Amino acid sequence: MNLKKTIIILTILCLFVLPACNAALNTELKAPNDFEKADNWDKAVYDIYSLKNDKNVQLEICKYDDELYNTLFKEDTSNGYSVTDLGNNVFMGKDNDLKDGYVLEVIKYNGNKYIVHTYLTKNPNNDQIKDSMKYLTEFNKLNSVEPISA
Repeated sequence: MNLKKTIIILTILCLFVLPACNAALNTELKAPNDFEKADNWDKAVYDIYSLKNDKNVQLEICKYDDELYNTLFKEDTSNGYSVTDLGNNVFMGKDNDLKDGYVLEVIKYNGNKYIVHTYLTKNPNNDQIKDSMKYLTEFNKLNSVEPISA
């Protein structure tokens, strides 16, 4: 992918994905003990946690939005984004050009839907994907939620 196309995709993501996360996040949702609240650039947009021993692994929580869901959960081969169903309403999204990925789910908590995902940088391997699924499972148990079909 050339630089111009990459810039266009990142611009689109910034324009549509980030604003889609609602600033009124439920702060009652807890991250597993292995994570700590990250110092992100816009705390009003989404909650982000980093793995204590590997800042490249992040857990992100966004208020559910149809546009954000379609961006993260729907395959877009024209932009090099693929989605794999991992079972039990958990999915793997992968940007095949940037080589990073997400393990994604939708949950319902106190009547509100959220998109929860772990962000994996550069060529995630099977062990990282399994770890991400483990972190989402821990998150779900800690908050008494389950992945749902959106």
